[in-house]
Amino acid sequence: MLDTFDPLSGYSKPNENEFKKAVRLLGFRARWNDGDGGGDGAGGGDGDGSGDGDGKGGDGAGDGKDGAGKDGAAGADSWLSGVDDGIRQDPSLTRYKNVNELAKGHISLNTKIGAKGIIIPNKDAPQEEIDAYYNAQGRPETSEGYVLNKPEGLHESVVTTPESEKDYKGVAHKLGLTATQADGLNAWYLEKISNLVKQDAESIKTETAQAETKLMGEWGNTYPQNLELSKRAINKFGGEEALNALTAASLDNHPAIIKMMAAVGKAVSEDAIDKLGVSDLSTTPAMAGQKIKEIQGNPKHPYWVEDDPLHKEAVQEVARLYKIAEGGN
Repeated sequence: MLDTFDPLSGYSKPNENEFKKAVRLLGFRARWNDGDGGGDGAGGGDGDGSGDGDGKGGDGAGDGKDGAGKDGAAGADSWLSGVDDGIRQDPSLTRYKNVNELAKGHISLNTKIGAKGIIIPNKDAPQEEIDAYYNAQGRPETSEGYVLNKPEGLHESVVTTPESEKDYKGVAHKLGLTATQADGLNAWYLEKISNLVKQDAESIKTETAQAETKLMGEWGNTYPQNLELSKRAINKFGGEEALNALTAASLDNHPAIIKMMAAVGKAVSEDAIDKLGVSDLSTTPAMAGQKIKEIQGNPKHPYWVEDDPLHKEAVQEVARLYKIAEGGN
C-alpha cells in the first residue's frame, strides 16, 4: 500500500479513490487493497505485481519481471492487459503464460525461420522476390547449374539426349526445384521408364514361348516349315510395313496370326505349282539349294534347252531359287 505525506498532518493511508488517482498519475498498474489480506500492490514491470498477501496490508510490490509476486501467480491474460483488444485473444499470444515465455517463443521462431532470413513470397510477389526465394532454397542460379546423374542398370533402349536434358533443366528451373530435387526426379523418371520397358520385354518373351508351345503341339514336326511359310507370306503381301505394324501391336507372335498367314502361304504355294516344280512360299533355303543341284544335274531340263518353250520360265525359276538359297524370298 502506498502512503501519502502531508506537511501539516504527516504520513497517512490514502483511501481507495486517492489510491487509484495516484496510480493513474504515476502511470502504474496496481490493484486496491484495504489491508484485509491479499496484499496486491503496484507492479514495477509488465505484470500486475501480486504481493505476498500477509493479511496486514503490506506494500505487495511485484518483482517487475513477469507480474507475479512471491506467492501469487498472474493469470494467463493478466500480462496481456495492456495489449489492444483486437489481438489480445489471438491464440498465438494466449498460449504464453507470461512475457518471459513470449520472449522465448519469439527467439525460437526466428531460429526456425533460418539464418538466411527466408521469407515465402505470396502469389503476387514480383519475379525477383520469387527467384530470390528459390535460390535461397537451393535452386541453381541458372538451369545450366543442374547436374543430372544417369542411374545404372537402365534398359538399353532408355537414352537421353542433350536436347531432352536441356528442356528438362529449363522446366525444373522454372518450377524452382533445388539441385537435389531435379536430379532425384530425373533419376526416378528414367528408372520408371526402364522398368516398364523391361516388363514389356519379359511379356513378349513369355508370349512368344507360349505361342511356340501351342503351335508345336498343333503342327508337330511341320512347325519350322509352317512358321517359315507364315513369315514369307507376311513379307510377300505386306512387306516390312505390315510386319512392323503387327510387331507394334504385339500380334507378330500371336498363334492365330501365325496360323492364318501360314494358311495363306500354303494356298499360294499350291496355286503356284507347275510343271517346272517352281519354288513357292514353303521353299526353304536348303530346299532351294537342293533344287538348284537337281536342275544343274539334268541336261534335259528346260533351263539348259534354249529352244524349249519353258526355257524362259526355267531361267526365272533358277534365279528365284538362288535368291531363296542366299536368304532372300
